[in-house]
Amino acid sequence: MKMELFPRKGGVKSELAKARREGFIPVIVYGAGLSDSKPMMVRLGEFDSCLREVKKGALSTVRFDSELDGKKVQLIVKDIAYAKTTYAVLHIDLQLVDKDKPVEVFVPIFSENEDRCVGITQGGMIKRIKRCVRVRAKPAQIPSEFVIDMTNMSLGQRFTVSELQIPEGVEMREEAKQVLLTIGK
Repeated sequence: MKMELFPRKGGVKSELAKARREGFIPVIVYGAGLSDSKPMMVRLGEFDSCLREVKKGALSTVRFDSELDGKKVQLIVKDIAYAKTTYAVLHIDLQLVDKDKPVEVFVPIFSENEDRCVGITQGGMIKRIKRCVRVRAKPAQIPSEFVIDMTNMSLGQRFTVSELQIPEGVEMREEAKQVLLTIGK
């Protein structure tokens, strides 16, 4: 995905408010190859359209192509600050990634075949313990999601991190015995 960055002045409150009124979101860029963080801006409309294309919960695994100081770079979203009452995006932290260096991200966990799950037909309910797991990988190897097939899960059964199918080049940063979901009464 592409994201155009625009330079901005420092973090003076009045400047940030003006940028928001003009349809921009203040951004801070930090990471590989930068000696200091860079204050930037993105267009609100452009970021909103990117969000609509991303599966819910999977934003942390999306790489954005952009330009910074005349160089093509890749960025990942590390944090988003929202307004408490309107849930409008107030600020975004973007991490500059090096294609050859691993980065740590949270990858969402989704489930499929819930309607055919044996435990649910026996009267059970899905209890999600974790909705994402922390992994370390080079940017090109970051999985967009992990999917749990629930077809053969029975009542009382649980699914742990060790049962996930982890692609080569991806290091799991969670305990292998960590429960991700369970089928309970």
